[in-house]
Amino acid sequence: MEAIERNDSTEAIAAFERLRDRFPEVVLPFETVAKVGDAYVAANQAEVADLVFRGAMGALFRREANVAGSLLREGSSWRR
Repeated sequence: MEAIERNDSTEAIAAFERLRDRFPEVVLPFETVAKVGDAYVAANQAEVADLVFRGAMGALFRREANVAGSLLREGSSWRR
């Protein structure tokens, strides 16, 4: 996703959509997804940017919830 590093919004969006369509199981780092969302904003596609940002935040929430759930199952006293 070199287009993201070059701040080429049009190519970043195209690369992201190709990747998403061909390999839907691939998980991108949060920073990359945030830059894709920014590319959609720059391309005046606010609705799609909103979906990208919401998807990224949902994935982060689920990951953190899984960590908390694992700690609880193991009997960890992570609460103060």
